[in-house]
Amino acid sequence: MHDSPNGRTSGYIVETEAYDMHDPASHAYGGMKIRNAPMFDEAGTIYVYFTYGMHYCMNIVAGPKGNGQAVLLRALEPLEG
Repeated sequence: MHDSPNGRTSGYIVETEAYDMHDPASHAYGGMKIRNAPMFDEAGTIYVYFTYGMHYCMNIVAGPKGNGQAVLLRALEPLEG
């Protein structure tokens, strides 16, 4: 993509996945650790991690503090940036 003239990056969220601490695919599975502590924060907290040596993944915490729930933003349809 080309740089946006106003420096913004945006897009439509087109794919998500929801996880809680009881799902073995969740970073919250197995309880709170240093790496996944943001998953146990209050709803709206952003949890970003680097995976496979090339991708950043972003989760938005969706449950009450201490409950390890989040929605992974899997795909965006780019609009600008």
